[in-house]
Amino acid sequence: MKSLFSQSLIYFLAGFLVLLITMGFLLWGGYALALNAWKREKETQAHDYALEYLQGREPESEVAPLMENLFLVLDTDQNIIYSNHGKGMVLRFLAENTPDYTRLVYENQLLGYYFLAPPRFADDLANRKFLEAMVASLIINSVLSIILALAIAFIFSRSLSRPAVQLAQALDRMASGDHGFPIEESGPREWALIASSAKRLNVQLKNEKAMRDQWAHDITHDLRTPIASLEAQLEAMADGVLEMSQERILRNLVELKRMEKLVKDLEILMRLEQPEIRLNREIISTRSIAQSLKHRFQHLIDEKFILFNEEIHSDYIYADEDLLLRALSNLLANAFRHTPEQGSIRLSFSELDHNTQITVYNSGSFIPPEEQEKIFHRLYRGEYARKTPGSGLGLSITRQIVLLHQGKLHLESSEHKGSSFILSLPSKEV
Repeated sequence: MKSLFSQSLIYFLAGFLVLLITMGFLLWGGYALALNAWKREKETQAHDYALEYLQGREPESEVAPLMENLFLVLDTDQNIIYSNHGKGMVLRFLAENTPDYTRLVYENQLLGYYFLAPPRFADDLANRKFLEAMVASLIINSVLSIILALAIAFIFSRSLSRPAVQLAQALDRMASGDHGFPIEESGPREWALIASSAKRLNVQLKNEKAMRDQWAHDITHDLRTPIASLEAQLEAMADGVLEMSQERILRNLVELKRMEKLVKDLEILMRLEQPEIRLNREIISTRSIAQSLKHRFQHLIDEKFILFNEEIHSDYIYADEDLLLRALSNLLANAFRHTPEQGSIRLSFSELDHNTQITVYNSGSFIPPEEQEKIFHRLYRGEYARKTPGSGLGLSITRQIVLLHQGKLHLESSEHKGSSFILSLPSKEV
């Protein structure tokens, strides 16, 4: 397979060769046209000279005596009365050739005849010198043009192939798993665009590798302890060290269910973090969202005597309904988990700066400032949540859903006023 350098060099030289041949044909055509015009001019001069001579006038033109070609003027009986060459040359010519004389008629009267040997451009000394100079100039110019074209083609091919080679090397390193190197956006615009795409791909692959490493660490970290605990208890019960009681089996079953929920949440978060995920956005009624969420958590409202309020100041929201319900369900589940009995929870929708703002407020536990950002990290469980059930992934899933909607999520928490999770999603005209 030929390299880009060799291919571009060959194509450039081929194009130059075609151009050179085309120019040669054009020059030859121009020369042929000029030669025909020159011949016609010579024939016109011979006619005019013969006419003046036969009319008995002194020819004004001095061209005939300067002609190197044989020129004859004859009377009506075809006797030679003028020649621009000596008698011996004329006799030799007539002995070897049968010339075709041209009749010269003036005012319907035959004045005589004339003959001009076919003129050849190179027969004239000045013309020969001109042709020799032209041929030498064309040869020199062609050689210099070829050398210059080779130099330009070499430089052009190198400038075109160098960024391609660098980009190919970078892609090869990316394929081998090496992502810690810069990619230069150099060369022509097309190569620069490819390099820019490769740079974004490199960053994405690097982030995905870091994400996979983090996933492996998170899963290992959060599953190692309960698995080790279950394994130890099962071995102890099998060895008779611990009694196989119903209470112990139920505790282990609860732990297994927590692990199952953790795995499911990890699967959901992993799917949400895939770059190829696409949202099914549509215009959704905020009132139907609020009613659906209230119905979903009605058993907790009744069980804990929670004062649940809905404040709807925006009629519609532009979002993926399933993902939005999951995000708000996670926030409400978190709110019910940390709100004491007879506490209050508020779900509100409002419009602010071309965004739909959703607030989930609860009067529950205060979240310290140093933990307010960390709680959105995967598997992070701060002091306020360490004693409550959950996988530690609900807020991470919520934040990822908000990011997929190009929105923002932040927390405001006060020791005396409670905590508010505030989502801001771009709105769309209905």
